[in-house]
Amino acid sequence: TNLLVCINGKKLGAKRTVARISNFQGIGSDMRKLYEELGVDEIISPVELASKEIKRLINQSAFTNDYEFEGGKLTVFGISITNDSPLINKSVKDTNHLNPNRSFKPIALLRHDETIFVKGDTLLLENDIVYFISAPESIEEITSMCGQKCFQIKNVMILGGSRIGVLTAELLEKKYDVILI
Repeated sequence: TNLLVCINGKKLGAKRTVARISNFQGIGSDMRKLYEELGVDEIISPVELASKEIKRLINQSAFTNDYEFEGGKLTVFGISITNDSPLINKSVKDTNHLNPNRSFKPIALLRHDETIFVKGDTLLLENDIVYFISAPESIEEITSMCGQKCFQIKNVMILGGSRIGVLTAELLEKKYDVILI
């Protein structure tokens, strides 16, 4: 239905059409090109998006969240502050010397289910989840500053054979030992 509406919309003069489809198996690169020729500018598959997000979070094991912008040129991610971190009980202003290149910046933090937008005098406490915006080359530095280490994941178990579970298993099976239940 969404594809037909987009095709008709384009023929009636719509400048841009976006279709949400639930059948993720039909949107390979060949099918995307065909849909584009028919008048569908963009196809969104919630199943595909969820599976790719799960894969990205598994690859960045120290993060709580991870969002890429401009094809990975910038990343916003959340990471927990451990008791080993040099950031504990210091304000953002007091930790500026740890970032001389200004290649990353804390933008918000989550403390006891409360979101706090970071200012210069904001104190960073143990177990805070701090959200940074960063260039990819600074991610490893931020991870160690927060007292975290990315650990290597070898085995992945997925509970549930839904479309998301199956697609995620397919995305991960080349790099990980995957068990799908």
